Amino acid sequence: MDLKLNPAVCSSRTLLSSALRSFAGHLEPGDRFPSESFLRREFGISRMTLNRALNDLVKDGTLYSRLGSGRFVAEKNCSRIYFILPLYESRRGELRRRFIMHEFYDRFSLLAKERGVVLTPLAASLTNRRNELDLEVFRKLPDGAKVILPGYWYSGLFELLHSKKCKVAFITPQSSFDFLYEEQLSGWFRMEYDLSGAVVLAMDELRRCGVKRAVLIDDDDHWRSPYQTGFRRSLGADFMPELVIYGAKGGDFGGNTLSDMLKARSRYPFEGIIAASHSIAVKAEDVLRRFKISLPLVLLKEGRSGERISFIRYPEQSVAEKVFDYLAGEDSAAEFEKISPLFCELDSTRNFIK
Repeated sequence: MDLKLNPAVCSSRTLLSSALRSFAGHLEPGDRFPSESFLRREFGISRMTLNRALNDLVKDGTLYSRLGSGRFVAEKNCSRIYFILPLYESRRGELRRRFIMHEFYDRFSLLAKERGVVLTPLAASLTNRRNELDLEVFRKLPDGAKVILPGYWYSGLFELLHSKKCKVAFITPQSSFDFLYEEQLSGWFRMEYDLSGAVVLAMDELRRCGVKRAVLIDDDDHWRSPYQTGFRRSLGADFMPELVIYGAKGGDFGGNTLSDMLKARSRYPFEGIIAASHSIAVKAEDVLRRFKISLPLVLLKEGRSGERISFIRYPEQSVAEKVFDYLAGEDSAAEFEKISPLFCELDSTRNFIK
């Protein structure tokens, strides 16, 4: 069926929404809907009118958005799950490939398509105040909405979702802040990544490569950080507090920098590096390259295929399936589950210490 629109329809949001909804009815579920640029170019529709009309179709379930891919025709009477972008992604308003959450979201998108579920990504918008986000988009969530909440967030959103009686699957790194929001989290399905176990696994793998001592570069400067807990557990009596570098989130290394430690290798004996975040791992790579030193470098989160940095793998597919099973079940009870790392994938191109 050809999409033919007359000027009167194109100038009215209500008429345009109706016409586009009628056109979508002639497409198959999962078909890509014509892009905004195509519709504006072919029919002379203003950007604002078209955007509002398309948003109407997304809200009523006729279409669903897939971040970076456009809009698609939804299944008839299909369920909808909202995927809230983690805090560091929301500050950019998009999923960026340098972050693991992009691949994490892709897994959920594929599974949603297999199960006939509309997966709608939501992101907080920036405000004029520093370090403050506008949560208005989340206030428009329907009561009882099914929500996937990955990554770090803060109490404002917890309280909002709790007040709307949303059914929430909260996927978070291992942390110590949960007791602060016990009331809000009590009815949620929670999955927590075992970060301490990831450090132990990384150290075991490094030892098999001949590394006796490694340096940990951590985002958190608190000694109770799950990374540092695992590091102490792994090194035991050989633990040296000096072998922990603190990194400011989003910034450079604090305290004793990696450069300083490389200049004084006799004082800081280490043969490998464990990085708590992707940005830290990339900076460590740059420092090693500058010093022309090749050391094993392990990222404590899942990396991208083909990346030179070694990384920990987690069972992401099974995580996605458990989350969808919980949100799809009418009487599924809230529970807590720890996500253990599968294995450490080391980069075979590096010259490991023997």
